[in-house]
Amino acid sequence: MTRPIALIALAGALALTQGVSVSWAAKPLEKAPMSDDPMTLYADGAVMVATGKIDAAKKLANAALKDHPAAHGFHLILGDVHVRRKHFADAYYEWQWEFLRAGPGSTTGDLAANRISNLLSSQRGPEVDEVRRVLDAVMLTVKDPKVAFVAFEKVEAERGDRLALTQFKAEALHQQGSEQAAELYRECIRVDPTLVAAYVQLASLHKSKGREKEALELMTKARGIDPGNWRLRGM
Repeated sequence: MTRPIALIALAGALALTQGVSVSWAAKPLEKAPMSDDPMTLYADGAVMVATGKIDAAKKLANAALKDHPAAHGFHLILGDVHVRRKHFADAYYEWQWEFLRAGPGSTTGDLAANRISNLLSSQRGPEVDEVRRVLDAVMLTVKDPKVAFVAFEKVEAERGDRLALTQFKAEALHQQGSEQAAELYRECIRVDPTLVAAYVQLASLHKSKGREKEALELMTKARGIDPGNWRLRGM
């Protein structure tokens, strides 16, 4: 079985404790034509957040995800939008989504982990407590996956569907050897067809059940989406 993404995500979030500041030198966005380059769009979105143009940043990030579904950075921006609005739990879920996509060692993946760590250290209240409950459940994923699954379900019942919660629930079931994990991994793929991590985990589940053909097909799809993805390293 591959190492649960939940634990990798938690390790990344807790390891990065120093703030990251980014300075931008850019023309006023209202005077510049909107680019179709994902990296430029990401930079533009970051400027919008930094200058308080929150609605514009959200609109840009959502449009960019539609036009460039495999590009990284836009869930990071959506999380930044939420935190500016003091929607701390939803900020966490967007940053966690970014981490699941980009992974440790990547620019936006490390920024996402850094933001999660800073959120935990700098904010208080029910929404941050919710984030802590999720991360506590992540810690139980290997040791006691049944208890972890129940904890994720309880948070989901209160918060609603979030991709990270679905992925973490799938991993808790996967640790128990449950076939139900496959359905949840497929739900993650339905929500985000470029989420290589879900393909890899689902392939691992199929392989553990002796379904080598299905596992190979999923890994082939994953490599076709993003051959350099962090979840494909060493495979």
